[in-house]
Amino acid sequence: MLDKNNKKLLSEYDFEEYLKEIKKPWKTMNRDIDKALEIISRAENRSINPLLFSEQLDNFNDQVTVHFPNWHDHIEEHFIQQYGKEEGSAIYDKVVMQLYKTAKGERVYMH
Repeated sequence: MLDKNNKKLLSEYDFEEYLKEIKKPWKTMNRDIDKALEIISRAENRSINPLLFSEQLDNFNDQVTVHFPNWHDHIEEHFIQQYGKEEGSAIYDKVVMQLYKTAKGERVYMH
């Protein structure tokens, strides 16, 4: 599978390094998480359970498709508009990781 932006095979990425990186605190962490929670709160007024990390998992012919709630898109769009494509996507990944850790009951230390 190719990463369309970097023309690189996904198998060439170091996913362990990626996971380690997105779990690290960053300079604007408090502000970014607050903004994400604000976006989720707005979505909460319009849907049954916006804090679900996936609305549906489809498993068909050994392929899995994940359907995410709309707030994922809104959060990513916000960070891309604020930080640009590359950094905004990275901040989005970091924020979602922190929200996921919190949802699992892990302690998240704010920067």
